[in-house]
Amino acid sequence: MGGNRTFVLLLFFRLCGRTQNISRKFNAKPDFTFCINRGLLPAGRLAFFTLRRDTGRQIGRNRLPRMLVFWNQGLVLLAMPKTATTALLGGLRKYATAIVTQPPEIKHVPYYRYRRFLHPFYQRAGGKEMETVAVVREPSDWLGSWYRYRHREAIAGERNSTRDISFDDFVAQYLEEKPKPFARVGSQSKFLRDNDGVIGVTYLFPYEDLDDLVEFFSDRIGEVITLPVKNVSPKMNLSLDPALKKRLMAERAEEYEVWDAARQQTLARREATG
Repeated sequence: MGGNRTFVLLLFFRLCGRTQNISRKFNAKPDFTFCINRGLLPAGRLAFFTLRRDTGRQIGRNRLPRMLVFWNQGLVLLAMPKTATTALLGGLRKYATAIVTQPPEIKHVPYYRYRRFLHPFYQRAGGKEMETVAVVREPSDWLGSWYRYRHREAIAGERNSTRDISFDDFVAQYLEEKPKPFARVGSQSKFLRDNDGVIGVTYLFPYEDLDDLVEFFSDRIGEVITLPVKNVSPKMNLSLDPALKKRLMAERAEEYEVWDAARQQTLARREATG
């Protein structure tokens, strides 16, 4: 844990402009890679660093972020898979103070992991309570996006390919206790909850209404934001058997709970603004 603390405190020192140099030795494994926005420093450029066991070194600019930190706005965007993640991060990353991109084993940063490893450091080093943001997609539509993504030619013949699998069979396998590789897609519900099973993300936005999210960030950042169209799954006409849809809603009620929570938050925001 000491290595983690050293790393994240160094991040905060950098955010606060208290150090220019991260090339130093560490005694722990690498935990996260941050793209650190120099913000108020001259030129306002982005600096990309990976903290390794023995040194800090630069990384490429095109690595997909797992989490964006907006220090001045007190916001952390958690990148939920298959919720316009690429477009969202592409449109917002230039405004971010820090971008988590590593390690590769962590494809995304769910709330419980953020809460355990990063939230305490933001409190101690920055003296502020960061609010979290995430997008949620209607569960069957979210599964459809995964199905289409894994249906692409590039992975045909792989264990996680859905090339020879129907959408109904994909969803049925997803509902199994131990699904086959092609149906292992994780859980939106688990992504958004803490270790006690409570929805912990501060602001939830439904994927079906991303305009609300764009308006939210535009207001907080103070600049009109547009999202690029990126990483769109192949278009396919997918329909789920009604009986299977009913089973999905019953056996994965927690997935619908988080999606409904996002929709309720959107309605509440609209009512509050008239």
